[in-house]
Amino acid sequence: MDEGLTFGGEPASLGSRPVTLIEGSTFCVSDSGGRILSGSAHGLFYLDTRVIATWHLTVDGDELEPLAAILRTPYRATFLGRARPRPGRLESTLIVEQ
Repeated sequence: MDEGLTFGGEPASLGSRPVTLIEGSTFCVSDSGGRILSGSAHGLFYLDTRVIATWHLTVDGDELEPLAAILRTPYRATFLGRARPRPGRLESTLIVEQ
């Protein structure tokens, strides 16, 4: 079985490995889905001061399933996720790039 797929043929979860972006004295730490989770070391920091402590995108009130975190430069990343499948559907019909 391919290590990138789960038993049901779905992509394996990216887990919660942190993503760190940095430019000068500003840096951001998020999870692999681009979420900044409160109560963690995540956040957007400027001169060692946390400016944003929580950030997450939802679709119809549901969290996105992280698919990929593409680090383009030390200060830029693209996060791909998908929404939950609609009722009666087996697969999601919405991919989100943020």
